[in-house]
Amino acid sequence: MEQKMCGVGWLEEAIEYLEQLAMEDSSENRHQPTVGRYQPKPLVPYFGYDFWAKWLVLVEWAWLLTLAKAGIIPKEYHQYLSQAKLHSLLKLIATTEQDQIEKAETKGHDINALIILIRRQLPESLRRFVHLGPTSYDIISTAYALQLKLCHQRVVRPMLGEIDELWRGVIHENAELVQLGRTHLQAALPITGGFWLATLHTRYARNVKMLDRAASELEGKFTGAVGTRAAQVALFGRTDLEDMVMHELGLIAAPVSTQIAPPESVTDYYYYVTLLSGVLANLGNDVRTLQSTQYGEIDTIGSTSSTMSHKRANPTAAENPVGMYRICNGTIVTILTNLSSDLGRDLCNSGPMRMFASELVYFYQSCLSIKRMFKSMEFNASRCQENFERYGKQLPAELLHLTLQLAGLPVAHKFVNEVVSFEAIQKDCTLDVVMNQIADRGSHPEVAAIWEQMDEGVKSILANPALYLGDAVFTAFKEAQNIC
Repeated sequence: MEQKMCGVGWLEEAIEYLEQLAMEDSSENRHQPTVGRYQPKPLVPYFGYDFWAKWLVLVEWAWLLTLAKAGIIPKEYHQYLSQAKLHSLLKLIATTEQDQIEKAETKGHDINALIILIRRQLPESLRRFVHLGPTSYDIISTAYALQLKLCHQRVVRPMLGEIDELWRGVIHENAELVQLGRTHLQAALPITGGFWLATLHTRYARNVKMLDRAASELEGKFTGAVGTRAAQVALFGRTDLEDMVMHELGLIAAPVSTQIAPPESVTDYYYYVTLLSGVLANLGNDVRTLQSTQYGEIDTIGSTSSTMSHKRANPTAAENPVGMYRICNGTIVTILTNLSSDLGRDLCNSGPMRMFASELVYFYQSCLSIKRMFKSMEFNASRCQENFERYGKQLPAELLHLTLQLAGLPVAHKFVNEVVSFEAIQKDCTLDVVMNQIADRGSHPEVAAIWEQMDEGVKSILANPALYLGDAVFTAFKEAQNIC
């Protein structure tokens, strides 16, 4: 039965097939470029070792489809470019086998090894069109971009969306839960639990949107050995084939390239991965601090101790992203050093490029931990209240000194710091109590006169520090609607 050439949607179907292959039992090497402990299964079709060759196959296949649609491959051969044949190639070709051919037959050239493997599986009439015109890094540069874009769309972005939904839900639930705000780990001003999470979520949402943009701008290239399309022009008289193959793959063609694609678009993507990793690390650090015995305001899932059986949970889900960020932060340095290449291309950067994906794997591991953390996160409202009552009585001192300053007291800050606040701490009382006592004593008549005329709303806040929230509640509810 005659088969039709791959049509619209061939790539999506091929990716679904790769994902299916990753779920099957196989002797293939599925190890991702990280330590064995961190091997997220959803990333296997993208970064599992033996799957790299399959991504190269996808790009070579897109080129064959382009040659067919351009009329370079005769129409009678189009039937061989079927979805079934592509699936067969994807199943049969693996990086380990490519490595073996490279060592045995091609003097260390990986793409020449790949060409041998592809040709073995194609009818003789089609073999002469395999890799006809492109250079090896047309395939490799484009495959890197394709991997990142599709992994982002199909795995990373859905995960980021799940975290976003969980995060915003916790913000909304705790938008009005009064909590000590802290600076330098000292009691500062009142906030709410939702506001604290909102300050981090707004950074998360911003960087997710920037990562989306970076993913949409990933560039491939198909301009030949030095970027001039020399072979395509000389053999086919065509300068439009790069646009055609990029259309097949859903990628942007770099405006100008050498033998390699300009590195900035891939670097941009990993840069925003690093920024997101940093936000998750900041969140993890805050959670582990608030979950500490001294604070006790948060509970999240974690591990027990091997010896201290009294422990409920070490905050491992919060701590994991902190460590993952350290790795990502180191990896982005390597990626940034790959921005330079000698003239058209050198081989110095190809080795490090093979490890770029480790950043995304470690970041995804952070996402898995943060998702677990949010699913288990609970605020300890009674502990939040206990800490606030213990340390929060003097928090509106800012409001008092600004009110006194506005009324004309030139040393307002010093007076509140050294007299009012100091006395309130000694007596463990709110600031209004001390101000009333100062007025009764008559020791500071200028201050007493201002206190006598002070707005009742200000006095109410001094007596009830939890009211000094500004727009924290509004900000929390608003951020809870900031879908990214």
